[in-house]
Amino acid sequence: MYDDLLMFIKLVSLGSFSQTAKDYNTSQPTITRRIQSLEQTLGIQLLKRNTRNIELTVAGHKLYENVRGYKFSIDNIIRNLRTSEGTLKERIRVALPPAMSFYVISPYIGEFLHKNPNISLDIIYQRTAVDLVTQNLDLAVNANPPSSQVAKIKLLHKAHFQLYASKEYVNRFGLPKTMEELANHTVIGMINSDDTVTKVLYANHIKTGEQIALDNQGCRILSNEGLNIHQIVNSGYAIGGLWDTLLMNDTANKDLVKVFPEYTFSEIPYFLIRDAENKSANLEALVKFIEECFNRIQPKEL
Repeated sequence: MYDDLLMFIKLVSLGSFSQTAKDYNTSQPTITRRIQSLEQTLGIQLLKRNTRNIELTVAGHKLYENVRGYKFSIDNIIRNLRTSEGTLKERIRVALPPAMSFYVISPYIGEFLHKNPNISLDIIYQRTAVDLVTQNLDLAVNANPPSSQVAKIKLLHKAHFQLYASKEYVNRFGLPKTMEELANHTVIGMINSDDTVTKVLYANHIKTGEQIALDNQGCRILSNEGLNIHQIVNSGYAIGGLWDTLLMNDTANKDLVKVFPEYTFSEIPYFLIRDAENKSANLEALVKFIEECFNRIQPKEL
């Protein structure tokens, strides 16, 4: 029965009979049959029938919450015991935002692994929203907080979007003196993380709160990737929006100047996302490392 309880926990976590069958390397009818057998053994109905999605009964929800907690407690005890004996080599699967990680996290990963020889990493660089369960992730840094109740979420950082030009661009074309003059320049606008395009962006005055509407959709270039926007701006032929965090070091920002430095054009929060029940020592070490990386952030004034 214990194996069937674990299968029930996996089924609810994945939200799909087919995905659970794939995870167990078996057939969907086998999963269905074992869940029905568990219901008969317990004498309670766990799932509501005749629904397209996995929907729990009240009893099923209580069972899931309680058994899931016990499972993680046992897993954590075993992990920590093995770690204290120096025997546990753990592979952690983590999703990171590509542009943010380039300067903030990735430069320090090698040193982290050198100091933590029992940890190996699977790193998925991902801009879109994450799902810890379906992606089999242990940890994620993402701008989109999940709705899942099993996730523990912590705000790490807020990045601000501002306009930049290279010094070479300024020498060639000069800088716009008003927002209206941006229409006479090659400007790189934003594509959102879900690949949609916001028609209007608002320039927000940092001190007064004044807002000015700008035509984002009409920009000559639209892009969704900060590192490549940075390269286009560096070429000296375009003004582009960049997150201030990407320019945190002298190497990144030495040849750039802010356009309308008194305005920001957007704000994006970055969240640390993890399973609330997973407290393995190795995962805690990785969490601490990522938090330390973000604590280093001190964007430069250009």
